[in-house]
Amino acid sequence: MQNKTVKGYTLSILSAVIYGLMPLMAKYIYSDGVNALTLVFLRNFLALPSLAVLVFAKHRTFRISLKELPKISLISFFGCCVTPILLFSSYNYMATGTATVFHFVYPSLVVLIGIVCLKKKVPFSTIMSVIMCFIGICLFYNPSVPFSLQGSAYALSSAVTFAIYVTMLSSYKLNTATGLLLSFYIAVISSVITFVLCVATNSLALPNSLNGWGLCVIFAFMVTTLAVVF
Repeated sequence: MQNKTVKGYTLSILSAVIYGLMPLMAKYIYSDGVNALTLVFLRNFLALPSLAVLVFAKHRTFRISLKELPKISLISFFGCCVTPILLFSSYNYMATGTATVFHFVYPSLVVLIGIVCLKKKVPFSTIMSVIMCFIGICLFYNPSVPFSLQGSAYALSSAVTFAIYVTMLSSYKLNTATGLLLSFYIAVISSVITFVLCVATNSLALPNSLNGWGLCVIFAFMVTTLAVVF
């Protein structure tokens, strides 16, 4: 049991480190001509081959219940479409570190949604954690750095949509699409949605160089495949 606990914490930390590198990688990809909407599309689409290999290795099938597709589509829309579009957009207006800190207010919002909407009883220790989270975010404020209202709005909105995603993920009962299979179909649906948005808004901006494409592939593998598996 102790070995399992250590392994669990280690994998969680590795996943967090990968997510922590995400803003830095996004900045380099932006410099190669890619915009936020296209990056969200590439993040999901380029991860499909590696996710497919993992799914087949574990489940030997890609079959899911069609009745679960509407729920998965809604989860995909909030978690892997709207949320990263808002977060990646915020990087254009403010420091990536500050934007990501704003985004990580979402655990507190998950608690608040549980209390207000789902009428859940929350222990005092959790309420104190929420308060400390808000205090911690306030301590990141630096008066010498220009404040971007638009960037802050994008980052905080991404926290709201991700909190909705987490709440739905924990509330919906999915019998056939679980774990890696769920991650695969979320990536598929998110790829379709974001590609349609890119085409409809004339916003498809692919990398200008092989280095840019390489970064996008690494980004997709690390963020959408590796961090999720961990």
